[in-house]
Amino acid sequence: EGLNIIRIETANEMMDACKNAQPVDIAICAAAVSDWTPDKTNTHKIKKTDDNSPPTITLKENPDILKTLANSKNRPSLVIGFAAETENLIDNAKAKLARKNCDLILANLVAQDKAPVFGEDTNHIYCVSNDSVEDWGNISKTAIAERLTDKVTGFLNAHT
Repeated sequence: EGLNIIRIETANEMMDACKNAQPVDIAICAAAVSDWTPDKTNTHKIKKTDDNSPPTITLKENPDILKTLANSKNRPSLVIGFAAETENLIDNAKAKLARKNCDLILANLVAQDKAPVFGEDTNHIYCVSNDSVEDWGNISKTAIAERLTDKVTGFLNAHT
């Protein structure tokens, strides 16, 4: 009750849905939208050639939803993004925060053999802002959501 579910399949559809939802007070961009998409799609099977050479697939950049929302004329008061990194976690998260014009980035290392992220119940998260880096430690994904809710609530209480 009270939810408006918008079903999308592509990054462009998600961009449109986000733009159409504005104005909003808070944007939490947690979806792992691919940076790239095929430039051309086919409605039919791509058949093998006589020489068995693979097809050439040209990519184009998907829309940057987080950056678009954070820099829009209807910018939400609080914009939060996520950064799944494979190296230089804090430096890359700080750079993303600045590049995208976000207020917070929740960052984690992925693709680690000893601490997998996807499909697991826990994650090691860092909350990065312009003036701090908080190590939330390796906690449950539910606890991450609760801590993020506390951050959002604190922001709302400070700005109302």
